[in-house]
Amino acid sequence: MNSLIEDSQQPAAVYHRKSGKFIECNLKLAKLFGYSCEEEWLALNFVEYLHQDQFNEQTPEETIASIFRHFETNDIHFDSVVGVRKNGEKFIVEIFAIKNYLNYGAGSVFFFKEIDQQYLINKVALDSNIIYQTLINSSFDFIDIVEVSIIDRAKFMYEAKVLNRNENMRQTLGITDETLINMDEIKKFTPVDFWEENSNQFIDLVLKLREDKTVSFNWRFNRKDGKIVYLNIGIYSIQFNEQFVLVRIMRDITKSIENEILIKEQNKKLLKKNKELEDYIQSNFQLQNFAQIASHDIKAPLRSITSFSQILNKKIHNKLSEQEKELFQFIIKGTQDLSNLVDDLLNFSKITTQNLVIEEINTNELLSILQRDLSSLIEESNTKILIKELPEHFMGDFTKIKRVFQNIIQNGIKFSHKINTPLIEISGYQDEWYYYFRVKDNGIGIEEEMQKDVFKMFRRLNGQKYMGSGMGMAVSKKIIEQHQGNIWIESEIGKGACFHFSLKKQL
Repeated sequence: MNSLIEDSQQPAAVYHRKSGKFIECNLKLAKLFGYSCEEEWLALNFVEYLHQDQFNEQTPEETIASIFRHFETNDIHFDSVVGVRKNGEKFIVEIFAIKNYLNYGAGSVFFFKEIDQQYLINKVALDSNIIYQTLINSSFDFIDIVEVSIIDRAKFMYEAKVLNRNENMRQTLGITDETLINMDEIKKFTPVDFWEENSNQFIDLVLKLREDKTVSFNWRFNRKDGKIVYLNIGIYSIQFNEQFVLVRIMRDITKSIENEILIKEQNKKLLKKNKELEDYIQSNFQLQNFAQIASHDIKAPLRSITSFSQILNKKIHNKLSEQEKELFQFIIKGTQDLSNLVDDLLNFSKITTQNLVIEEINTNELLSILQRDLSSLIEESNTKILIKELPEHFMGDFTKIKRVFQNIIQNGIKFSHKINTPLIEISGYQDEWYYYFRVKDNGIGIEEEMQKDVFKMFRRLNGQKYMGSGMGMAVSKKIIEQHQGNIWIESEIGKGACFHFSLKKQL
């Protein structure tokens, strides 16, 4: 017999894996199983050393296979089995086995130790505790277990201590085991405004634990570093007379709450935009209605005033003084100006309500047609129009863009120096997203603080000195906005003005 087996202080044996039998054992092992000598114990098969309880629903062969399956990947195996002595008594034996030991080759050395029932219970409890602790510490949730002793139910006075708290809860919330176990602590870590709104609800929920055993709610937590954390908290109560244990599971829902807040804010902005759009549509609708009314109900009396004034002027012209004749001219001019203003308002209404008719526009063709339409004004004012490099084609509404160029060119001619020949320079370029155009004149220029007012309705920056209703540039701005572009001015007094506008390529 090998000296390792013979001299071992523990019951030991050598198991031959190929034959499936023990080939050596010491006397201690034989006596452990109730046999008088080694030969008597070795005469048995392995399954005969095991009690029926070991097999459960498996066959003996399946049980043996499961015990030795560990050797496929491990050189050392530790296990406990239910053994049976010669007299039929069952007992629990702990086995420690080494797969290939010294010169045994296909043999394994087994060491046996009898253990009592209490030892096994303690071991199972220890294993369970390890599993339980591993589950708690590996959880992404914040978990703690608090023991609570009631001092005064009426006053809601109690003592509490933490029995267990996972590291995730300590680290993420920045707390110790003495934190969050009484009302003062909970209040300290709760933002003031949130506590004032929810403290009564919180107390009601805790009191509800006495009956329902389970409560769940959301809470706002103020970490020591100042960061706000939103938690979903579930509390489970286990009561023992005047003591009970609370299992608290907290889940970080900060991202969800922040997203919810963001969605609410975006919804508010969307509702505001919708209201602005509704107001805008309603305003345009009212403007369109007003313009239609103005074109009929207002212009009719104006025509009557103009006609009757002209008739009256002819009949009594020779009887009037020069001052009275001048007053008649003021009446006629005023009604004409007001009629022109109504026409401009009607045109503005049509532009804001009509959809764009998008087409590819030949730039030179548009400017040629425009110069032909303005030929009388150009000739009378002796204006020179200089066309420089431009995008060959662009996308837009032909009629409306032509109106923009017309308004800017007419302004340039109107506000030119009387001592200079009016000069209008037209140029442009494009990038990946927009077409850009520039119309420059050598007129009187515009003060910087007045440049934004150019695009407002009815703004006439030079009063009665120059004719017009002050609607031309407001109309141009509206058209450019419909093309998802922008319009602006660069100007200095006495050095003319340069109007820039952009048109989006993809409409």
